Order: sequence, then C-alpha cells, then structure tokens
Amino acid sequence: MTPHTGPKGAELAARRKAAGLTQRQLAAKAGIGRPAVQYWEAAPPLDPRG
Repeated sequence: MTPHTGPKGAELAARRKAAGLTQRQLAAKAGIGRPAVQYWEAAPPLDPRG
C-alpha cells in the first residue's frame, strides 16, 4: 500500500488560482498566515520514506 503524500506545491498553487484566490485570501480562509501558504506552494516535495 503506497502512502498518500498529498498534492505538490505546483498543484496547490494551481488549485488556489483556479478558485480565484490569492495566497492572502486562502490563508485567511484556512486561518493560517500567508507565509505558510507561500511555503507549501514553494517547498520541495517530501520523501514519504523520511
């Protein structure tokens, strides 16, 4: 069984843009800071074997 690693940063950014949201708007809806959204969109993929 392969672990679910979730969407990658580029996919997160594409989904956010498709929803018509800025990073600031998404952060406000999620109750987090904009830097967190920026980090997740730019962060390199994590190795699930970590």
